[in-house]
Amino acid sequence: KPEVVASKRKYRAHVLVCAPSNSALDEIVVRLLNT
Repeated sequence: KPEVVASKRKYRAHVLVCAPSNSALDEIVVRLLNT
């Protein structure tokens, strides 16, 4: 599972994401990490 290791945030958010394919899930994770 993707996880931010060196994060400056003081909390850890657990989000369940369902996508029709692994590539779609990867795209969602990339967009979430870039926000």
